[in-house]
Amino acid sequence: MTLCWTEGPTTLRVFGRQRSRWARGLAQIMTIHRKILFNPRFGRLGLIVFPYNFFYELLAPIIEFVGILCYIYLIITNQINWGYAIILIIFVYTYSVMITTLALLWDQITFKYYKTWSEVMGLCLMAFLEPMFYHPLILFYALKGYFNFITGRKHVWGNMQRQGFGTSPGQKKKQQPVIPTT
Repeated sequence: MTLCWTEGPTTLRVFGRQRSRWARGLAQIMTIHRKILFNPRFGRLGLIVFPYNFFYELLAPIIEFVGILCYIYLIITNQINWGYAIILIIFVYTYSVMITTLALLWDQITFKYYKTWSEVMGLCLMAFLEPMFYHPLILFYALKGYFNFITGRKHVWGNMQRQGFGTSPGQKKKQQPVIPTT
C-alpha cells in the first residue's frame, strides 16, 4: 500500500486553479496518448491503468454532470418517483460516508497514521460534509478544466504558494536545501 501526504491549497481560488489544471492535464494526457488505451502492447498500462483513468477519472465527472441534468429534467417534468428518489439519495449519501469512515478507521487501526483518535473522529465527521461541499467543487473544477481544454483556452500555471506542514499562516517556512538526484 502506498501512502502519499500532500499539502492542500490554502484558498478556494488556488484550489480551483489546481483542480482545473489537473483535469485539463488528464484530458491532454488521454488525448496525446490515446493509442495506449486498451492496447495490449503496453501491458498493464494499456489494459488497466489507462482504462481506469479514462473511465473513473476522465469520464466520471462528465457522467455525473449528465446524471444531475437528467435528474433535474425529471424533477421539472414531474417524472420522478419521490419515494424511490429519496431512498436512492439517502443510500448514496450513507454509502459515501460509510466508505470514507471505514477507510479512515482501518488506516488508523492498521497503520496509526494520526496522532490521536480525536483527529480520526474529526475526519470521520468531515465525511458527512464532503458530499455536500467538497465533492461539488471537485466536479465543477474538473468540468471547468475539461471545458478549457476543449475550447483551447490558453492556460497559465498561476501561483501555487505552499505554506508547509507545521507552519501557521503568515509564518515563513524554512527552505530545505535541494539535493540533486541522478
